[in-house]
Amino acid sequence: MTILWCGGEDIDFTENISINSATTYCKSGSTARCSFYGSGFSKGIANFSAITSGWLSFQGYFGNQAATKNLFICGLVLSSTTNKGLWIGVDASTEGKLALYKYDGSTKTSLASESGTSLNNTVKKIDMHIVSYGVSATVTVYINGALVITYSGDTTVSGVTNLDTVGVGGGYGTVGYLHASEIIVSDADTRAMALVSVIPSAAGTVSDWTGAYTAIDETVISDNDFVSTVTADQIFECNVTDMPSGSYTIKAVKSVVRAADLSMALGLQLGIRVGTTIALSSTKTLDIVPSTQEIIYQVNPETSAAFSKSDIDSLQLAYKSVAL
Repeated sequence: MTILWCGGEDIDFTENISINSATTYCKSGSTARCSFYGSGFSKGIANFSAITSGWLSFQGYFGNQAATKNLFICGLVLSSTTNKGLWIGVDASTEGKLALYKYDGSTKTSLASESGTSLNNTVKKIDMHIVSYGVSATVTVYINGALVITYSGDTTVSGVTNLDTVGVGGGYGTVGYLHASEIIVSDADTRAMALVSVIPSAAGTVSDWTGAYTAIDETVISDNDFVSTVTADQIFECNVTDMPSGSYTIKAVKSVVRAADLSMALGLQLGIRVGTTIALSSTKTLDIVPSTQEIIYQVNPETSAAFSKSDIDSLQLAYKSVAL
């Protein structure tokens, strides 16, 4: 089982994303600290290995207004196109009805809709399972674990033979009536999965850089608030908030950061510290304009086993400057 990608905040997307911290738009007792909506189409900041079969999961708030009809909220698309792919949204003619669409970059084609109207100004967990994307695909969609759509047939649009990134759309107005949070893409069943955001919360073991964890803990991106170094081979680490109580399995951990290099002489390695092990990515070459960098760990790099709750409770984010 592999977590192909996950994301839950504006840092995880390319553009046109607005954040809302109101608990109304996240699931009850949510482990996410915000929801988001698109003022236009947006994509996940990183692509995953292209798939024709897989699962997409997200928490969605669906405002039951006429304005939300025929709008997308979340989907799987091909990154090299204009958001072409398979989308979850609201039926074109009926308020509160979940629908499955394919999109060719200009035309929305409704493939199937639920029989009822489950989208009633509340947060629902949506899971979409795609098998054999193409002319003879099967797509099933679940709301809070219950099957509501089964579609068998042609899912293709011109120029798309596979899917490799998440798409977000569907915001409406200044607040947004369609919100998403806790997005997960996996090659395994996502119906029991949730995404937890752990946030910088205290100084770490090593802090060679200028600035403190409080400069990188904001909910909304701020490129004017940062930690920095002008020297190679320096490390910055910070602790993060604990995991929620309960019994569960941790499938993966993602580390994500926005970074820039004004000197054009330093690269960045990002990752995590678990116990005595610092696991870092390959060196990322940066521009003077901030960009988002991420790495996903499927297992604990110290033990090569699944992460435990205690692993995450003691985990630190880690960054290292590297000479180019």
